Amino acid sequence: MTPYVEALGQEGAETFLLGFGGSQIYIPSTPRPASPLVKEIGLELTQAMRRVFGQGQLKVPLAKPWLARRLDAAGVPRPEIAKRLHVTRESVRSYLAVPKGRERA
Repeated sequence: MTPYVEALGQEGAETFLLGFGGSQIYIPSTPRPASPLVKEIGLELTQAMRRVFGQGQLKVPLAKPWLARRLDAAGVPRPEIAKRLHVTRESVRSYLAVPKGRERA
């Protein structure tokens, strides 16, 4: 998730991945206010995304294990994490059991 954190910061990456995970977005070469991505995340963050990812189509990962760890670290109860990520509590438990550095997006 490093490129997303680089472009958007920890909290911005979390919000972006919760909203766009699993979808494909278009990063314009010259972001304009009418761009769908600019409308969703703002001009500054769209420009940051373009600097990190370049212009064009981007498949956004679901990143559920990473998001589960972020939400858990923020003190969000595990049943709520499962609800936000649309997974079972068992899935949340397994995401949180994976040693850091061996996670999958």
